[in-house]
Amino acid sequence: VELKMYLGIGVKKIVWMLGLGLVLVGCSAHPVLRMSPVSDDKTWVYGTAYVTSSSDSVEVRAGFVDYTADEMMFDVEVVNYTSDEIVVTPERFYYRVLNSPSDKTVERSVAAIDPEERLMEIGHAEKAEEAFQKTADVIGTTVAVASVLNTVHDIVKDDDDDHGDNVVVVVNPAPEGEYVHKLERLSYSRDMWANETIRKTSLKPFNAMDGHVFFPIDKEARYFELVFPVEDAIVSVIFEQSKHKQ
Repeated sequence: VELKMYLGIGVKKIVWMLGLGLVLVGCSAHPVLRMSPVSDDKTWVYGTAYVTSSSDSVEVRAGFVDYTADEMMFDVEVVNYTSDEIVVTPERFYYRVLNSPSDKTVERSVAAIDPEERLMEIGHAEKAEEAFQKTADVIGTTVAVASVLNTVHDIVKDDDDDHGDNVVVVVNPAPEGEYVHKLERLSYSRDMWANETIRKTSLKPFNAMDGHVFFPIDKEARYFELVFPVEDAIVSVIFEQSKHKQ
C-alpha cells in the first residue's frame, strides 16, 4: 500500500498563485548592486579593490566581497602597531549612511552582525530542524501503521474466502532529501561564520588578522562609512554603492 498525500483545493490554489507570483517576479529585471571604495589610493587583489585607513595604533584594510540575500560581506584586515596586546571585537564595527563623502551628515548607523549571535541562531535552527524531523518521523510512522492496519483489515474482510494468499503491505518512507539539504546548508553557514569571519580575538603587538565582516544590507543607501573601533582607536573607510540596470 503506497501512502500518498493530496493537496486540498484551497492549498492548490495558493500554490498556483505563489508560482505565478514567482514567474512575474522573475520577468522583472532587478538592478545589479556594486560596491567600490571612495578613494584614489586603492589596492587591487584578484578583482577586489581594497582601501586602507590607519591611526597611530592600528591599521585597517577593507574590500567589498559580495552581497548575500540579507547582508553585505567585506574582507577586513586589522594590524596592531602598538607594543601592547589589543582585542579586536567585530560586534563594535558599524557603518554610517552618509549623504555624500564630503557631507558627513549621518542618516543612520547600523551595527555589524555579531558572529557569536549568528552562530547561536544557527545552532538553535539545527536543533529545531532535528526536533521537527523526529516529530515528523513519529507522526508519519503512526499514520503509516494506522493505514496499514486498516488496509489489512479491509483485505481480510473482503477476501475472507481466500486465506491461502499471503498479504504483503509496503509503506514508502517519507523522503529525507529536504531535511538533509537544510542541515547541509546550516552546517555550511556555521562553518563559514566560525572559521571565515573576524571573531573576538586578542591581537599581539605588530601582528595582523583578517576575515569577513558582515553588515545588514541596505539597497537604497549610496555612501557607507565603515567604522572600525579597535580599543581606543577608531578608523573608517568610505564605500559607494551603485545600481546597474541591464
